[in-house]
Amino acid sequence: MNEYKKEYSITYFWFFTFLFVISMILTVFSSNIISFMVFWELMSISSFFLVIYEHKKYSTIHTGIFYFIMTHISGLTLMIMFALLYKYTGKLYFSDIQFATLNTKQINTIFYLSIIGFGAKAGLIPLHAWLPKAHPAAPSNISSLMSGVMLKVAIYGFILVNFVVVNNSNLINGLVLLIIGLVTAVISILNGIFQKDIKALLAYSSAENVGLIFSTIALSIILNSQNIKVGALVALVAALYHILNHSVFKSLLFANAGSVLFATSTKI
Repeated sequence: MNEYKKEYSITYFWFFTFLFVISMILTVFSSNIISFMVFWELMSISSFFLVIYEHKKYSTIHTGIFYFIMTHISGLTLMIMFALLYKYTGKLYFSDIQFATLNTKQINTIFYLSIIGFGAKAGLIPLHAWLPKAHPAAPSNISSLMSGVMLKVAIYGFILVNFVVVNNSNLINGLVLLIIGLVTAVISILNGIFQKDIKALLAYSSAENVGLIFSTIALSIILNSQNIKVGALVALVAALYHILNHSVFKSLLFANAGSVLFATSTKI
């Protein structure tokens, strides 16, 4: 452990870990478009520097570049989405935007941009490829935070936009999200079966659970579109429960993988 500390700066690690944790908290507490995007980008940048913590390894730098590209696809898409929201409503605060009237085309535009923007960060197919690359490269305690918390911040953002800021109850939108979620879950768990790297396996498992969560959110949208309010509420509560459930058990599993790596010096 002492040799590891000499090779990589522990000050660097804790500085960006602090930024990462604070940025995730402030993203969730953001009340307007600007602060949300500022803290979202801070979360993305700080997580990038944590993914490349072991920067002396070529594979880690290669993974970091890929993660940087994917996370900024997410950020750019969200910037466009929020810019359109401001254009449609003239409002910056979420509490004001939710009372604005949007037509069906505008709601659909926001919905599909939110799938790309938040889905890329959460791990929806086809933008999930960074998970099995970034998690094995990052320190295990950072993998715990990324999978257990960061992915959930992305899901929170999706729910905020489509259930609070914009009341999305379109049947077609719900069906599209349901298909994306189910495909993500099935393909991710099939990929996970063939992994030898324990952290890559857990990363695919995270993508699978994200797919299940989004499928349940989609079911809530579908039921709401059919005016089945109680069923829609139950589905949304189920999604929220699994968000909490996955946050706890996946964080513990990544921490356990870190313990195995520390004890055996291998992830295979």
